[in-house]
Amino acid sequence: DTAARVFGRPLCSVRATPAAVRELFGKTAGPEVGISPKRLANIRADICKALRLYGEPVKAITKRVPLTQEWSSLLGSIMVKHHRMALARLASFCSAMGIGPGEVGSDALFGFHAALEAEEVVKDPRKLLKWTIAIWNMCRRGVSSWPDITLASPFKVTPYTMPLSAFPTSFQKDVEAWAARVSAANPLDDDAPARALRPATVKNLIICIRQFASALIHRKIITIDQMTGLGVFFEGDHFKSGLRFFLERFDNEPTAAIEAMANSLRHIAKHYCADSDEVAH
Repeated sequence: DTAARVFGRPLCSVRATPAAVRELFGKTAGPEVGISPKRLANIRADICKALRLYGEPVKAITKRVPLTQEWSSLLGSIMVKHHRMALARLASFCSAMGIGPGEVGSDALFGFHAALEAEEVVKDPRKLLKWTIAIWNMCRRGVSSWPDITLASPFKVTPYTMPLSAFPTSFQKDVEAWAARVSAANPLDDDAPARALRPATVKNLIICIRQFASALIHRKIITIDQMTGLGVFFEGDHFKSGLRFFLERFDNEPTAAIEAMANSLRHIAKHYCADSDEVAH
């Protein structure tokens, strides 16, 4: 009854399938619909239980499936309990589909994701797939008997970050000048770093610069020909627009990586781009 009220639609209009329930709740937060997050979570749990008991029957192949000997032995070689639990769904799916540990690849991952969408009311099947892949690769590095297979997401993502060589020569030279400046301390220069940055730090900051420059171009804030130097980052609303690109990639939730990027760029504005005091502060 509460779900019908907060979503503004009778539940008889929603199919009793995991996909339909997942779409109903989506990314809704409790405060958005006038209830607490805890209450919304309880409602979701109750509907999921009702779905399991009375919904359209779906054969589960990502859990409660007897594992093959191969998969049982492989999971038994994992010493960390939550790692075993994280791979249990994949092991169940592969056991049901006759896929051995040494045969897991893109096709198996596509099938696993499709099974999760069809039979589970998980909030984000893609996120669960990503976590499964991460744990698999972690076990590959730490478990001696693990198959020599490194997994990657089967969903192709077009990279947005451009190589430094793709930008105008003036931008490349400005980045090189900045890198030279922060790589050596100069006690006679008030704007020079108090101590030189490590080569690895400079390398990571150049990646950050490339990402931000690429974001401005990707959002069509400026054209690539207009990316003439680091000072372009801080003209007009460019700085906020670039950060907004990264926030949108994480559902407008700030992350530690975005905060670190913002702070690094502010430091460049303050100590390298003389005309960017407003951004730096």
